[in-house]
Amino acid sequence: MALTIHAGKNLNSLFVTNENAAARRAAEKGQREGNKSSIFAGDLGVGPDKIQIKRQQAQKKAMKIVGDTFTAEKEIDQSLTDMADRLDALQKEGYEYHKELERITENRNELQENYGVTDESEEHADLELLRKERKANEPGSKVTLDYEETKRLEKIHEKGLTGYQTDMLELDEQQAVNEKNLSETESQIQSIRASLNDTAIERLKSNPMIEAQKEADKLMEAANKEIIGDLMDEGKKHIEEKMEEEKEQAEKRAEEKEEQEEKEEAAKERKAEMEQFIEGTKQQAEAKKEELPSERDQEQMAAYNDPNNSETEAAKEIAEILDELKLIQDDIKGAAVDSNL
Repeated sequence: MALTIHAGKNLNSLFVTNENAAARRAAEKGQREGNKSSIFAGDLGVGPDKIQIKRQQAQKKAMKIVGDTFTAEKEIDQSLTDMADRLDALQKEGYEYHKELERITENRNELQENYGVTDESEEHADLELLRKERKANEPGSKVTLDYEETKRLEKIHEKGLTGYQTDMLELDEQQAVNEKNLSETESQIQSIRASLNDTAIERLKSNPMIEAQKEADKLMEAANKEIIGDLMDEGKKHIEEKMEEEKEQAEKRAEEKEEQEEKEEAAKERKAEMEQFIEGTKQQAEAKKEELPSERDQEQMAAYNDPNNSETEAAKEIAEILDELKLIQDDIKGAAVDSNL
């Protein structure tokens, strides 16, 4: 069965057309309106309410897809903003660490100048040995001290550190702390920059919002196809039910027509039998009239008037036949009326 779905501006105006029925009924303009080939969706099992429910469910899913993507994108945007803010703060911190390291270098030069110590002096050489000792004592250090250096350090500690050496070693500690902080800051800066660059590259490859909208459109298209499919199934079922109903009605009309024809045929046969009976009765009546005695025949008349005479019985029989003939004529009229019903 060929079915066509016609859609108006919205799915609520969808209606189904049986193309075969349309072609057939176009040639049968005298058919009653119940034989129409176009079926409004509201006449089917899938009414406007069900269509609207399916549309709303699909719209809800589509909006969720777009909404979830939008929310995710907003979270990414906020994350990027946070990373950018953090990057700015780290860069400022790094700048401060650089400034502090420059200040430590300047202080070291001032100390050396104020104490009047040169790089070639023994005091400065002992400072460098003390620095080496510190590095050797660091966890996992590969720096080692030989025997002579160890003996020299024992004498230095036994004698005690000079002001120059103490101040210089304190600046070294400050420098180590700032260098460590600077290193960690620069590592975070590199990590954030890499994340920002990766996100920017990914966004250049695709637009999540556009993809989400496409997915939502596909979902709505699929829902519309499903609704149309349901309408086609219901339309087919509806048309088949209509055709079955029409078939049953046609069979019933054919049976009624056959019964009517049988009644008419029976009425015709009864009428013919009545006419034949009437004709025979008329002939019998005429024959009996001819057999009646003449009035001029006095003897026969006297015998006719005799109540004991059998001829009187014949007259009565003729009267009864005539009465019956009248009844038969009335029956014939009634049969004619029945045949016209």
